[in-house]
Amino acid sequence: MLTYQDFQKADEALFLKMEEAFNATDAMLHPTSLEKRRRTFAAAVSEDPTVRGVFCLSDGAPAGYAVLSRGFSTDFGGYVLWLEEIFVDAAFRGQGIGRAFVGWITKTAAKDCALVRLEVAPENPRAAKLYEAMGFQTLAYRQYIRPQAGA
Repeated sequence: MLTYQDFQKADEALFLKMEEAFNATDAMLHPTSLEKRRRTFAAAVSEDPTVRGVFCLSDGAPAGYAVLSRGFSTDFGGYVLWLEEIFVDAAFRGQGIGRAFVGWITKTAAKDCALVRLEVAPENPRAAKLYEAMGFQTLAYRQYIRPQAGA
């Protein structure tokens, strides 16, 4: 049975361990530093309503996690839920957990949002296939980023 639990302050070591495993997959274009992983966790367990961390548990065992970020989209005239990261531990893959987790996110965490948005690394076609099968569409434009000093 799958259940979902928000990150708690006592979960930092578990998150960091899973995040390290996520960083080693082809889902990541570049690894995230330990400092940034710690800042992500701190934001997820803070009172900030724009960041949320959730574990997926399979029969009580941690099977994966997701980091969600909430913002507003002028293109869609409503809130957008960014699925920043989603990870299923290798021991739990192939059991439909990723599909169930994304389904839970879209039905609960994104219930008042105009859309759910995510990114997929080109080296991760398996994830792209899953998201397309779940109704996600490819955007036809590029995104640009400009890191700010101190970030």
